[in-house]
Amino acid sequence: MTADHADRSAPAPTSQVPAQGGRSTADVSHPGTFTVAGPALVRLPLAPTDRAADGAVPAAAAPTAGQLRARIEELLRDDVLREAVALASPSTALICRQPLDRLPEKRLRSLAASLTAYAARMRGRATPFGLFAGVTVAPFADTARGRMAPPHRHRRAVRPDAAWLRAVVQALARSPQSLTASTYTAGPAVRRDGTTHVLTAPDARVSRVALRTTPPLEAVLDTAARPARGDSLQAAARAHGLSPQDAGRLLATLVAHGFLVCELQPPAHTDDPLGHVLKHLRRTALHPEPTRLLEEYEAALTAYADTPPGEAEDALTRVHDLADRVARSAGADPGTGSPLHVDTLVEADIAFGPEVRAEAERAAAVLARFATARERRHLQQQLRRVSDGYAVPLAEFHCPPLPARPPSTPPALLAAYADALREGRAEIVLDDTLLDAVAPASEAAPVTELDLFAVVAAPDLAALRRGDFELHVRRPASTSAGTALARFAPALGPVGEQALRTIHDRTDQAAADRSGGPVVLADLTYRPRQAPAENVARAALTRPARIHTNSPVDASRPGDLHLHDLLLFPGPDGPQVWSRALGSRVLPRAATALNAETTGPHSAHLLAAAAGENLALGFDWGTLTTAPWLPRVRRGRTVLSPQTWRLEPALTHGASCYERFAQWCRQWNVPAHVTLVDGDRQLPLHLDDPVDLHLLLRHAQKNPVTLTESLSHEHSWAHSPHGTHLVEAVFPLTTADTPTTTTPVSAPSATPSDRRPAVPHGY
Repeated sequence: MTADHADRSAPAPTSQVPAQGGRSTADVSHPGTFTVAGPALVRLPLAPTDRAADGAVPAAAAPTAGQLRARIEELLRDDVLREAVALASPSTALICRQPLDRLPEKRLRSLAASLTAYAARMRGRATPFGLFAGVTVAPFADTARGRMAPPHRHRRAVRPDAAWLRAVVQALARSPQSLTASTYTAGPAVRRDGTTHVLTAPDARVSRVALRTTPPLEAVLDTAARPARGDSLQAAARAHGLSPQDAGRLLATLVAHGFLVCELQPPAHTDDPLGHVLKHLRRTALHPEPTRLLEEYEAALTAYADTPPGEAEDALTRVHDLADRVARSAGADPGTGSPLHVDTLVEADIAFGPEVRAEAERAAAVLARFATARERRHLQQQLRRVSDGYAVPLAEFHCPPLPARPPSTPPALLAAYADALREGRAEIVLDDTLLDAVAPASEAAPVTELDLFAVVAAPDLAALRRGDFELHVRRPASTSAGTALARFAPALGPVGEQALRTIHDRTDQAAADRSGGPVVLADLTYRPRQAPAENVARAALTRPARIHTNSPVDASRPGDLHLHDLLLFPGPDGPQVWSRALGSRVLPRAATALNAETTGPHSAHLLAAAAGENLALGFDWGTLTTAPWLPRVRRGRTVLSPQTWRLEPALTHGASCYERFAQWCRQWNVPAHVTLVDGDRQLPLHLDDPVDLHLLLRHAQKNPVTLTESLSHEHSWAHSPHGTHLVEAVFPLTTADTPTTTTPVSAPSATPSDRRPAVPHGY
C-alpha cells in the first residue's frame, strides 16, 4: 500500500531467567536500534471489515422508527454478536428479548445505538474483550500467512468476573462465621503514621483510609502479621478491653477497609481464582449454601466454555442465573454487570514476513525518540533529597507527584503543520530532518524495550507478501516488552507460554546486563484498586522472584518478597531497589500491561518508576493536540498518527444539527467512513448511514468527539469464511541483541537478613 493509496482526503485551508552480570559492549546493539525479541501477539476483531461508505455526504436527518427496527433486526440475526452483547451488557441483552413493536421510540433509538456500537466494535477494534475480538500468537516466517477460522472454531477462556467475585468474597469474609474461623493476614501496605494506621488507595473510590491507633487495633494487626484465625484476632482485641461484640465489629471494619486480608481472597496472579475460593470454603465448611452454589456455578462456566460461540445462549443464561443466586446467598449485591470474564482464543494461522519485522523495528526506533525519563529522574531527585546516604524503606517512602509539564510543540512541527494546512495536504512525512528537529536522537535513550501496537494493513495477502503494506500505530506503545502477551499466555497453552519465555529470556537478560552488576529479577505484582482491572491483571509470572505490594506473601514460595523487605536508594544511574532478605539489588519487571500509577498502590508505582516500566509512548503533537484538524504523520511505511478531526459540541445540538454537521464535514473534507475515538474505544462509522450518524451525534451530546480516518476492507488481509479481518500485532522489541545463557538462575534464598538500611557498598 503506497502513500498515494492511503491519502484519501485533506482539509480545506480554513520463568527461568538468564544469569545476571555486568554489561559487555559486545552484547549491545547500536543505541537507538531495536530488534524483535520473539513472536507477536495478534489481536483480531471477530467480525470482518465492511465495504467503504457509498455516500459522500452525511445523512440529512435522524433515522425513522422503521430504520431503527430494521437495524436492530439485522444485527440480532447474528448469533455471535448476540452472545457478545449478552456477555458485555446483560441489561441490553434483556431488552433485545422484548418485542420491538412494543418499545417506545426513545428506547428503540437507545437500543439501535447500543447494538450499532457493539457491531462496529466487533469489526474495527482489536482490543480483546469477550467475543468482540480475540488473540493468537504469530511467528515471523519467510512468507506471510493469514487464515482465520469461523467463529464456532474459536475457544473461550472463561473465569468469574473479578468485580463479581471480589464482592462475593468480601461479603463472605465479613460474615460472623468467617470472622471466627477463617484466617486473616494484615495488609502489606498498612503502615503506622503517628497516632493513626494508614492504608493508601485500597480501592478506586477511596484515596486514603486512616484509623486511630488504639491498643486493640495494634494488637489485632500485630497478631495478623502472620496468618491468624479470626477467633485469635478477636481474643487479641478482647485482651485490651473490648467486648466480644465490639471485637467482632472491629474485625469486620478492618476487613471491609482492606487492613485485614482474608484467606478467601485469590492471589493477584492465580490461574484459578474460583478454585482458590472453593478450596478454602470446602476446608472450613463455614458456608455450605454459597459453597454448593459456587460449585454449580463452576460447572456452568465449564459447560459454557465447551459450547461453540454463537450456540451458547442457554448455557450463558444458566451462568447468569447461578451467579445471581451465589451473590444473594453470600450476602453480596448481585450487581448489573456480567458475572463472568471471557477471552477469545482465535483459531488462526497468522505469520509475518521479514519486511514487516524490519518495519516494526524501524518504527520502534522512531517512537523511542519521543520518550523521556522525567518520572525516573523525579524519583531519583526525591530519594537524594531524603536519603542522606541511607536507603529508604519502600513502605514508608512517599514520592510527591511529578509536576505536570506544560505541552509544547517544536517549531519545526508547527511549521510542518502550517504548511499542510495551507496547502491542503492530508499528510506530513517525518523525514530525517524533521525527525531530528522534533525528537533529537540521544545516546542515552531512556527506552530499551517496547511492546509496539500496530495494525498491519494491506489490501490483501498477496500485497502483504510483496511488501505493499503499512503499519498503523493507533494506541501508545508500552515500555515493557511482553506484558500484552503475559495476560493470555496461560490460556494460549504451550505456544503462548513458550513465546512469552522467549521474549522474557531475551529482554530480561538485556535488562540484567544493562544494570551494571548482579541483580535479582522480580515480577512486580499487585491487586488493582479497580475491580474490573483485575480481569486484565492476571498474567504468567516467569521471573525467579515476585514483589507483593498489596497482597500477602506466600511463605512457602522462595523468592516471594514482602513490601517491608525492600529499600529504595539513589544509584549512580537512577533509583535502585535493595532486598534485605536477599542481600541483593532487585530489578522490578512489569508482569502486566497495567499502568501502576493509575491502578496500583503507591509502592507499585514507585517500583515501576524506578525501573522505567509500563510507560505509554506515542507520537506527541504537544499544544496542537486539541486542534480541530491534524494531518496524518508518516515515517516510511509506518503511520505514527492518523488524520484526525475534533468536533465542536455546539454542532450537535438543536434542530439544525444535521445541517450544521454536514457543513462542518464539507469544510474540513471529512470522509464518509470515519472512526469515533473515545480513549481506547474505537468505533468505525459510516456518516451517510442515518443510524451510524445518530450514534455519533448521540455520543457528541455527552462527550467531546474525536474522529480519525478509518481502517476498512482496504487494510484487511486475514481471511475467514465470512470475509477479511483487520490484524493488529503487538511486537515485542529490545535494543540489545544479547544471546541468552543456558545456565538458569536459581530461586533466591528467603533467609532473612539483619542488614541495617544503609546504601549498599559501592552505591
